[in-house]
Amino acid sequence: MNTNSRHIISLGCILFLFSMLLLFPDICLSGVNTGIHLCLTALMPSIFPFVLISNIIMRLGVVQIIGKLLYPVMHLFFRTSLYGGYAVFMGFFCGYPLGAKVTNDLLEQHLISEKEANRIICFSNNTSPGYLQNYLLISLLGPVRHKIFFILLYYIPIILFGILSGFTASHTNRSIETFQSRRDSDSYNHPEPFSVKTLDTCILESFKTMIKLCGYLIIFSILSAFIYQKLPIHLPFKYFLASLCEITTGSYYLSESVYPLPVKAVCCIAATSFGGFSTLMQTRSVCTNKNISLRRYFSARLLMAISVILLYLTALNLFHISL
Repeated sequence: MNTNSRHIISLGCILFLFSMLLLFPDICLSGVNTGIHLCLTALMPSIFPFVLISNIIMRLGVVQIIGKLLYPVMHLFFRTSLYGGYAVFMGFFCGYPLGAKVTNDLLEQHLISEKEANRIICFSNNTSPGYLQNYLLISLLGPVRHKIFFILLYYIPIILFGILSGFTASHTNRSIETFQSRRDSDSYNHPEPFSVKTLDTCILESFKTMIKLCGYLIIFSILSAFIYQKLPIHLPFKYFLASLCEITTGSYYLSESVYPLPVKAVCCIAATSFGGFSTLMQTRSVCTNKNISLRRYFSARLLMAISVILLYLTALNLFHISL
């Protein structure tokens, strides 16, 4: 896409949002309220502590220690390097978009290669198990009997993608010495002693990241509210588009629908696996390194969402698992 096309698209988005503010102030107010509520009750409590801890770990230079502990398992399954395994671990257990942020930070500090960064970001940037179980399967969908089944349904395509992509990895045995000469030329990459100043810097960086994430969440919550309340299309397409925009609000709309519980559950899991455009923009905001390919990331997440649906249909037909 050339520069003129990007400018036209950006101008169109700005005019669309401005028109919504003028024509549908009630929708904007509803979307902003929903977005702020989600930021305060879902995003900040679940993401901020891990962003802060990750920043402290990077500043203190203890990634190598953690990487050594994780390396045997992560290299065995995903063929990751010493530091790449740390990014995969954080992405699996801490939620969107921390896996992308850690991957970007490691690449910026020359601790992993561009090839490995573009490979692991596709399967390391996931929602957290806490979000799946507490928010999606308990708060929204209610008494789902086979919670473990649906959590596995989400993670199986991701794990398989990571394992299969590892077969093409030829750089994963690189250790700390591999990028030493490049890291030594950047003073920022040297470990810092723990101090109040270091903690202050990590807190400010963490809040800067969270402000960007909350901003995108609010914008796409407004778009989801507009789609759900004003767009003149059939209801199933409203649920589909709202989930594509923002998975949290889209999943909420799906949970309130009249569809059977198995249909709502698999749609919510598939939407969460894809991540939605809100998560894509959040991922883009934390990936400051331009060598990370978001096009490849987008294709991988779309493939995983389709795989979730196919796995569910297969399990339903073979094992007759019901909710």
